[in-house]
Amino acid sequence: MVGSALLKKEKLKDAYNELSSSFDEVAGPSMIRFTRLLLREINIPEKPVCLDVGCGTGISTFELAKKIQDGGNIYGIDFSKLMIVQAKNNAERLGLVDIKFSTGDAEQLDFPDSMFDLVLSNQTLPFIPNKQKALTEMHRVLKPGGEAALLFYGGSVYREILKIAMEVASRHPEYPTFMEAVVEFRNELIQLEDAVDLFESAGFKDHMIYGRDQILFVDPSFWMKKGMLWDMWNSGLPKDAVNSIQDELMAECRKLSGSRGFKHTTYNVLAIGVKGK
Repeated sequence: MVGSALLKKEKLKDAYNELSSSFDEVAGPSMIRFTRLLLREINIPEKPVCLDVGCGTGISTFELAKKIQDGGNIYGIDFSKLMIVQAKNNAERLGLVDIKFSTGDAEQLDFPDSMFDLVLSNQTLPFIPNKQKALTEMHRVLKPGGEAALLFYGGSVYREILKIAMEVASRHPEYPTFMEAVVEFRNELIQLEDAVDLFESAGFKDHMIYGRDQILFVDPSFWMKKGMLWDMWNSGLPKDAVNSIQDELMAECRKLSGSRGFKHTTYNVLAIGVKGK
């Protein structure tokens, strides 16, 4: 069990290292939108000490810095070394060099107890193998009265493309790793009730957790862009099968596309927990 968790973590690290150079372009607009949604829901004290867990290239961290402006201390950690390199480059370009970026593990935060007023995490929790341990660590490093604010995909997100991927994978038992990758992604999505249990087990007795659906229409090729689901699912396929399976997925998406494009549903869980005083 421990070995499989470590293997999953290393695979994720490799994937995000590979994505680091294109991450801002692929994920930037949606990450900014999500971060602003999250920041509207929280109370930030004057001169706060803040931590962004799973900061990636710093997209969420920089939005937080804009909201704080002067007088705070901000730290950002990510387990991908190349993401942190990109975050530091972005910080220099934006003139936000006071932000302290470093590699780190959400399951073992390298910070003392009760250090932070705010712990932020945007679209990270589903990709952490031991989610309970990560939330317990966030609770540990918060000051009494401090807030953990997380936003992440959960529940029925991507239900339409997941259904198609499961159907295509079932036609190809000769590629079991493709089905495994799709099922693994689906199983990592956190249900709303599970989020409540995770927060309470981590020590957050005072919390606000809710989910929101949003329907979007996209071109079917959206899923084939670097950094999207196809990147996660095709890693176990033989090279000579990647194009044919991709074409099959695209054909199924096009069958279900209307004049506005392919409909897909996003489902985000917004979870805020306060550490007791």
